Amino acid sequence: GTIRWLGDKGKVHRDDTGRPVRMVGIAMDITERKRGEETLRTSEQRFSLMMEHANDAIFYLDLHGGIQWVSSKAEFLTGYSAKDLAGRSFLGLLTPETAKQGEVRLATVRRGETVPPLAEFEFIRQDGTTLWVEANITSATSRTDRGRMIGRLVVARDITERKSAEAEHR
Repeated sequence: GTIRWLGDKGKVHRDDTGRPVRMVGIAMDITERKRGEETLRTSEQRFSLMMEHANDAIFYLDLHGGIQWVSSKAEFLTGYSAKDLAGRSFLGLLTPETAKQGEVRLATVRRGETVPPLAEFEFIRQDGTTLWVEANITSATSRTDRGRMIGRLVVARDITERKSAEAEHR
């Protein structure tokens, strides 16, 4: 035998004095729904574990460049909490010069053209200091809507030391 999950629903019918006289109900096999819920819960736990322990900062942006969620490393890198970053413009975290480069890239993508996945940006941290990041930016696409772009995934690492060393060698 196998173990199955059942969901039931019923109603008690009462007479004029409130005494139960009949019960009507239904039981449904909800095993597949429960398996799906467990699969989703496991997937969410794995995702959360990756976001908490990734060495690089991860930002998920909507189609307009608004930050939807970030990894804990992104919080550390920017000095902002995930709550403070949610809804903010990703370009708003950049210095004016690199924000212009980001706007050009975003406009190119919106026209349906491709851009190189790697880019370097200078962030302005919450405390006002700046740092350089190398960002790998890819389109997030819908699996159910014929690959339609639904957002952008930015995976960034701090390259400030490398940029300083390059500047010293010039």
